[in-house]
Amino acid sequence: MGSFRLRVWREGGRVVTAAFGDMVRSALSHGASVEALVEGALGVASEQVSRNVILAPTWSPEAVGLAQQSEVLATSSNAVRCWRVGGGESGITFIRTGIGAPMALDACLALGLTGAETVLFMGSVGGLDQELNIGDYVVPGGAYSAVGASRFLSSGLLKENDPFGLRESFSKSLCDRAVRALQRAAPGARVLGGPVLSVDTVWAQFGHIDELRATGCIGVDMELAAVAGAARVARLDLAAMLVVSDNLMQSKTLVGGRGPMDDMARSAARGKVGEAALLFFER
Repeated sequence: MGSFRLRVWREGGRVVTAAFGDMVRSALSHGASVEALVEGALGVASEQVSRNVILAPTWSPEAVGLAQQSEVLATSSNAVRCWRVGGGESGITFIRTGIGAPMALDACLALGLTGAETVLFMGSVGGLDQELNIGDYVVPGGAYSAVGASRFLSSGLLKENDPFGLRESFSKSLCDRAVRALQRAAPGARVLGGPVLSVDTVWAQFGHIDELRATGCIGVDMELAAVAGAARVARLDLAAMLVVSDNLMQSKTLVGGRGPMDDMARSAARGKVGEAALLFFER
């Protein structure tokens, strides 16, 4: 799959967005190669990337209950780690990108130069809604950007491209599939929908909570909007499964207020996401 995607790109026969084409052409003109772009962002060669991919900022296969079904493909010098999960003809490529929008965005863009087709993003989300409880699941139908990395996904002038409030949408059919997979993997768990907001900071966001809540988003993370934008320009299908890890409105934040029961709820919910991912990719 990977070599086919690269061959189509080189022959100019693959349909790409203007922004993605500009990025790759410029990189190649400045001495990069397609292979180097892929390996630099993912830690593996394009041929090692499956059609189905999991992107996770911090979680490993072990963290989501897939340790017995995974094998390490690459351990790079940066935060990126890559595994192959499951059997079958190609399995699933599991990539841990590291925390933050820039790392996750670059990984998703690099997938556009491989045989990847469908990407499942999995990670944590902090609640901006009083009704969200730690351990709940969120399958967002959209993500709003408050991250600087989103600025670079346009071909326009950077100084004229403020991405704050830019909405990225998700396929309803893939969202529905993600909801069904979570419901099967974790019967009785709450699976909620609604938009999330991606930000660049854990600490500094506290000075802007009212503005963040005014967006109407039910939760906040650090990567999803940028990943969704990268998937859009690279022509990749995307859905997300998020676990509520904290809630500002309940005074249970990443920096304080959570108790042992909250940690247990979060860990238990996260442990079911791997099974849900396998169900999501079933045909």
